[in-house]
Amino acid sequence: MLTTQWRHDQEKPRVCLPRRAAHGNISEVEVLAASCGETVTRLCGLRDLIKELPQLGKVKVVTGNRHAVQEKVGQYQAIKLLDSYGRIQGDAIDLRLFLNHWHYGFAVKEKWDDGFRHSLQFFDRDGVGVHKVYLTRDSHREAYENLIACYRSADQRPRQSVAPVPRPLFCADEEIDVALLRQSWCALQDIHDLPALFKNFGITRIQGLRLVGEDLATPVALPDLQVFMEALREVALPLSFHVGNGGAVQIHTGMVKQVGITGLWLTALDTDFTLYLRGTGIASVWILRKPGKEGTLCCLELYNWAGENVLQIFSPSRPGEVEYGIWQRLLTALETAPISECSLLPTG
Repeated sequence: MLTTQWRHDQEKPRVCLPRRAAHGNISEVEVLAASCGETVTRLCGLRDLIKELPQLGKVKVVTGNRHAVQEKVGQYQAIKLLDSYGRIQGDAIDLRLFLNHWHYGFAVKEKWDDGFRHSLQFFDRDGVGVHKVYLTRDSHREAYENLIACYRSADQRPRQSVAPVPRPLFCADEEIDVALLRQSWCALQDIHDLPALFKNFGITRIQGLRLVGEDLATPVALPDLQVFMEALREVALPLSFHVGNGGAVQIHTGMVKQVGITGLWLTALDTDFTLYLRGTGIASVWILRKPGKEGTLCCLELYNWAGENVLQIFSPSRPGEVEYGIWQRLLTALETAPISECSLLPTG
């Protein structure tokens, strides 16, 4: 039955979302594994395989979660892997990898509207996708086939067992030293270190944002996601978009050049980049501020109903620069009035 469902899915043209519609309680990786030995090849040695991804040339990389997906076209460069952490930072592809969540890998051949599409797909232990790599017309097909041959697992049985990802236990609000939390927040060298700070305190991200105080983390209303993305397009502001899951965070820095709708998904486009957002999954939006010697750094974070981070938006500019001033004005507008009522363009 799983094989039949997989073949049926292959007939449906769709965007490269990293998580297909659920088949009851069956994960995507179980559906894929049902075609092992036919259109799917189970892979092994994933850490070594990652190091060889630059051989593929120009590819489309996809990382996301249930409510946000980022697609980017480029070539893997500058791959650095440590014990459980990896960083890929090239001209186009910018990734942070959390290797403890890379449990399964497959090479997949899918029937597509213009023939067949070939990809490498990686999953967490619960069968949820962490990262996918699709060949383009400019990819090196021979290198792809060589990688499959080299990293082909001896186990090609058409099934895959999965298990829940362990969830940590969190402290109650009354157990947290809020003054120390605020002090530690302000002492951070990089606002990107907040997840590690929350982990050290034994609290969830949303819990940390609630406790630290509204001067550092401010909840805001974002009633119309499309209007907000149109505002980003209008101001033509270079921004950094971070989309991720437990195993990877994919980053794009550029401008929103076009906004549209694809089915249930809002799309924001730049050159060789597409961001998909499902607005119905957004439960809360927060402005985060990190005071520093050179000024206050700010970012916008979107969360789903489970308190999981969906999307982060940063300004690559620094405090004092014109672009950063526009970014601060935009965030201030979110705090004070609906975005559609605010003038966000620079004056003078």
